[in-house]
Amino acid sequence: ERRTIPLGAWAGDQGRDSSENLGVFYRAIKEKMVRLGDMGSEEELEEMIKAVQRERDGTEGTETDFYIICAQKPQ
Repeated sequence: ERRTIPLGAWAGDQGRDSSENLGVFYRAIKEKMVRLGDMGSEEELEEMIKAVQRERDGTEGTETDFYIICAQKPQ
């Protein structure tokens, strides 16, 4: 099932919370991304995360889709 959620301060509490949750996720994987050589330094990646959050806050209509998949292991 696909769900769409707003991202950024323009969307009130839900948008702010959703945007912050994405920032927390990216910060959690930041060290690994740097170690793999994908994103430069941790400082560069942190600046990128902050810039994206500022852009989401200021761009009305910013959304993301996520999918809910439910499954049951066969017996």
